[in-house]
Amino acid sequence: TVTITLAALGTLAGKVTALGKPVTTYEITCDGPGRDAEKLVEAVDGAYTLERLAPGSFTCKVASDAGTGSGKVDVPAGPATLDFVLTPWASISGVVVSVLDGKPVVGVHAFAGTDAFEQQNIDQVLTGKAPKTDATGHFVVSRVAAGKGTLAIMPADGFTPLGQRDYTATAGQRVDLGTIEIVPPRSGDAGTFGFATSID
Repeated sequence: TVTITLAALGTLAGKVTALGKPVTTYEITCDGPGRDAEKLVEAVDGAYTLERLAPGSFTCKVASDAGTGSGKVDVPAGPATLDFVLTPWASISGVVVSVLDGKPVVGVHAFAGTDAFEQQNIDQVLTGKAPKTDATGHFVVSRVAAGKGTLAIMPADGFTPLGQRDYTATAGQRVDLGTIEIVPPRSGDAGTFGFATSID
């Protein structure tokens, strides 16, 4: 005979605002014990509720067109509250050129954040929405969280960085990283290196 005792679950609720007004559409993600909680919220008053949470410490993030926010909260076996005031997104721009001849490099991806392999960047590649350099080599990465991070230039068909540049961005700021030189991805068939032996 096995007896299973169920623990009471918790509920997290709160409101999301930006510039003193409710944010009506946003995504909220909370990492904690048990399953992670994710929800797309559409609410006129900016309110959200996450139910059936295992009691413990949670780290939550909110993202919307208005900005981003984060917070930590301990959820008991009962209700808890966590409100968010969003910080406006920053953005990053620059131009990518070949280190070999100085010509613009077209069609490479630009990722920005604390980690080039953040899920947001990977999702953008999979959905075809990742920022790319245009015909002049210029790029703009929008929706960049304020703070320190790294910009990574990636080939269109892989995740091996071709170049990187550190940055510090404040809320709402456009950071121009200037010219970034990279060894451009190969186009066309691979070349060959000739090797020969000689007696020394």
